[in-house]
Amino acid sequence: MIVKYKVSDFAKDLNLSAKKVLDELAAMGSTGKKNSSNLEENELNYLLEKFSKDNSVANLDEFLNSAKAPKEEPKAEKKAEKKAAAPAEESTVDFTHEEEIDFDTFCKVELRVAEVRACENLKESKKLLHLTVFDGERERCILSGIAKWFKPEDLIGKKLGIVCNLAPRPMLKGKYVSEGMIFAADTADGGCSIAFYGDDTPVGSRIH
Repeated sequence: MIVKYKVSDFAKDLNLSAKKVLDELAAMGSTGKKNSSNLEENELNYLLEKFSKDNSVANLDEFLNSAKAPKEEPKAEKKAEKKAAAPAEESTVDFTHEEEIDFDTFCKVELRVAEVRACENLKESKKLLHLTVFDGERERCILSGIAKWFKPEDLIGKKLGIVCNLAPRPMLKGKYVSEGMIFAADTADGGCSIAFYGDDTPVGSRIH
């Protein structure tokens, strides 16, 4: 009788190599067998006697049923699988990365807490705010493209993070020179968010 059980399936279920199974079949006189060949009943019984490591397997039918029966998965794994199968929420975060720098190069960037002393809109630009900030040593001008999301009165008196040692940048045809950059982050709705520091953080504090 031919059973619908392939050489490759038998090898997999008993954690054997297919070559070892084929060699054993050749030794018993079954020639021309391939990985995809179905086994005859006498061949399967012979292999079971040789290879089965499960002493509870008493006969052919029991082995076939146990080998092919679906295994019950632990509930925890099923729950984890369901969670993994749930569609991932689409992210709006830009994950474009800059060129990698070494630690010494990063240490050259001077980050400090500054207080906004004055802030105004510009006639020359609807996007830019003109901020005058105090960095603990001196006042400096910073032009920032956040006018769409912040009013001058939202920022005056607030402490925020700035890049202190950014090279001065002439802007608006040289009428203004921006001497730094403030920290701001994109929000999920396309807006802008600024991290403010509390009264317990002195102006001029180094940001690490």
